Amino acid sequence: MNTPEELNWLVQHHHDIEGLLEALRQQSLVPQGGANDAAGLRQKLQNVNDLLNLIMAQRQAVNYLEGFTATQMDLYLYKSMDATIRAARAWASYCNRKVRIQLTGKSHACVRGPNYFNMVPWTLLQNAVKYCASGSIINCEVNDGETRIAGSVTSLGPYVHDDEVEKIFESGYRGREARTMDKGSGLGLYNARRAMREEFFGDILFERSSPPMDLSGRKFGYCRFTIVLNRQ
Repeated sequence: MNTPEELNWLVQHHHDIEGLLEALRQQSLVPQGGANDAAGLRQKLQNVNDLLNLIMAQRQAVNYLEGFTATQMDLYLYKSMDATIRAARAWASYCNRKVRIQLTGKSHACVRGPNYFNMVPWTLLQNAVKYCASGSIINCEVNDGETRIAGSVTSLGPYVHDDEVEKIFESGYRGREARTMDKGSGLGLYNARRAMREEFFGDILFERSSPPMDLSGRKFGYCRFTIVLNRQ
């Protein structure tokens, strides 16, 4: 039987799937580069494909908690981040969020794990798009190390106060500044790190800038979430 936390997580991800499906529908309707622009058409088809893959990853994650067996597969962090970023761009367009998302670095390393890994970077990118300051840049970076693979998402978002740094991964917790900006369940980061620790034998690390900066009467700061995968 699912715990109350798991049931809340299922509800959250069913909602995410509905939102992604709507973003997919919008992506199919909005022209990119003109009807005769082959490159624009290819990009739109790629966006649709990335959104479909992300929907499948979300569905697999939900299936796992509902008692289904997750398929093990080879995971490439750079490939996962790249595909998820393209989906996040389509999502930002659907949400009318004026942000840029860029990816730097390289990684050719592979690890093995459940086939819903994309939901981990998606959680970080979804939060970044949702909370970042309008007109800002979301920087993503992937790097190979000797013992681990790391992928980070850095954005200008709601400031995390000193007494909140140790709490942001707790189930149901939302920071004071985040609560003034948008609705949320406080389960995204909790479940993403839980998946990393329990299923992928990795972790999610958090860093933030200090002191805060005031923008439009709200406190903002740079936040970096780093996905860490141990080489196998």
